[in-house]
Amino acid sequence: MKITHIIESGGGSADFVLYLVKYLPQHHHNIIYGERTFGNRISKVKQTYNNSAFYKWEYAQREVKIQKDIKATFSLYKLIKNIECDVIHLHSSKAGFLGRFVCYMLGKKNVLYTPHGLVFIRKDISLLKVKIYLHLEKIANWFCGKIICCSKSESDELIRKGINCIYINNGTEIFDYKKKGETDKKDGLVIATTGRVTIQKNPSLFNEVAKYFENDSGFQFIWIGGGELENELTSKNIKITGWLDKSTVTDILAQVDLYISTALWEGLSLAVLEAMNLHKPLLLSNCVGNIDLVIQNYNGFIYNNISEAIDRINFIYSKRKALEEYGNNSYKLAEKDFNVIKMVQQYENEYKKSAN
Repeated sequence: MKITHIIESGGGSADFVLYLVKYLPQHHHNIIYGERTFGNRISKVKQTYNNSAFYKWEYAQREVKIQKDIKATFSLYKLIKNIECDVIHLHSSKAGFLGRFVCYMLGKKNVLYTPHGLVFIRKDISLLKVKIYLHLEKIANWFCGKIICCSKSESDELIRKGINCIYINNGTEIFDYKKKGETDKKDGLVIATTGRVTIQKNPSLFNEVAKYFENDSGFQFIWIGGGELENELTSKNIKITGWLDKSTVTDILAQVDLYISTALWEGLSLAVLEAMNLHKPLLLSNCVGNIDLVIQNYNGFIYNNISEAIDRINFIYSKRKALEEYGNNSYKLAEKDFNVIKMVQQYENEYKKSAN
């Protein structure tokens, strides 16, 4: 089977596509990608996945810019028209809208679309833009394609808006991590998050939480990654690692005590799933995507505001023995419901349905 993936976004969405390619090697994959999809690692990606074909999608970018979007539409039209495939899988909102429009124009109906974080639930845009994005989502749904969300809560949001969809949970690689050296265990807590320092990840809240514990040497906070809003992470007990290769990220994350997310919205975070595989208890903000990953007081906690986050950290600090239990439960939950093998098998079934 020949599968064409179309993606403009980067980060977890790009890693998701590569999971599909890696674990479905029996199929041929065409990857139409945008400028920010793989960034400066594009050469390495092409070398690693050398059984796939890569096509640069010119003019594709995140925000709505009419002139560039028109050029991106024509660019995508030419690419899709000239690539032979059995099924087309669109990833993220921009690819989802332009891709479904182009596929409709070309008469292609073998189309799947995974949002990876619904654009109309963003918290960094005006109410007018929210309404516009929701309307565009409904228009695109009329064109063609089956929507497959990456979490139940994401699918629930669409269904509430009158848009039919199904969901397949995002998955991560489940493996036994072998620690590279042991860290001296102290009485305090090392609390970490991973990802780009952007509005979506809400670094200001992360900083507020850390600042509460700033004068207590027992609490350390780590932001694994970097980004344009690093200047908001001012608390003295925060360490920003900058961008690191995946194995180094894993090594650092394996040593922390608690994984925190301050995100304003998600699809279903691969970063959190990777922490779960490393037996990390979770403290996640109450938003779409995050709420699928925590069973309260089983593998961690969902919190609604800074006060709740601080209370939960103090609770965990006072009951350190619970960390191991929560962490082991995170691993069990990931293995059961968020295993990449299970994920790709379900997508393969959907590809076969669409191709037929």
